[in-house]
Amino acid sequence: EKKPPMNILLFYADDWRHDTMGAAGNPIVKTPFIDALAKEGVRFVENCVTTSICWISRATLYTGQYLARHHFEMLGRGRTLLKDGKPVEMKLEVPANETLYSLMKKKAKYFVGHAGKLGLWIDHREYLGKDTFDYFVDEDGWHWREMGGKMVHITDKNTGDALRFLKMWEQKGKPKQKPFFLNVAYFATHAVDGDTRQYMPQNKSMAMYDNDTIPIP
Repeated sequence: EKKPPMNILLFYADDWRHDTMGAAGNPIVKTPFIDALAKEGVRFVENCVTTSICWISRATLYTGQYLARHHFEMLGRGRTLLKDGKPVEMKLEVPANETLYSLMKKKAKYFVGHAGKLGLWIDHREYLGKDTFDYFVDEDGWHWREMGGKMVHITDKNTGDALRFLKMWEQKGKPKQKPFFLNVAYFATHAVDGDTRQYMPQNKSMAMYDNDTIPIP
């Protein structure tokens, strides 16, 4: 019996050390939902990256290539090389139709979405594939923001965007028997660059640490 392809939900967090969760034995940080996933699933404890910089790792995820192949060394652009004595600025040097989202959409026939931080400062339609996304929201760079007359934490915004994608899939993708692929790229573990107030959590998380002393790094 041929089984239908599975739905794929990818959670991608930013600037997060490998041991910053309860399932990894951290004595302070509490991550009950992630811990539950780790208990019910599989943890890969020997993974590593060749270049542990935000946008380079993201470019590697989106392309399946090392930095030496995708050349995306700086935000918004690639590395600069000398060719015949003249500087040549490279870009994301992987064809759009070979990127993760495009392959999921065009080859695997998935209903494709992105919610959260893309993190490359590029035109996603040009570099990740035209007509690749059924749903796309690039949201990052803040922790708290006023929206609709109330203060909203970016984790709630990222989650809300993901839920909107799932509702869209139920209406447009599921009836056509298309599985979904969704990358929910949470931003909040990243500092807001240039802001002296760093790592501002959700209010509902604070009660978990009422009896803890957080050591200064």
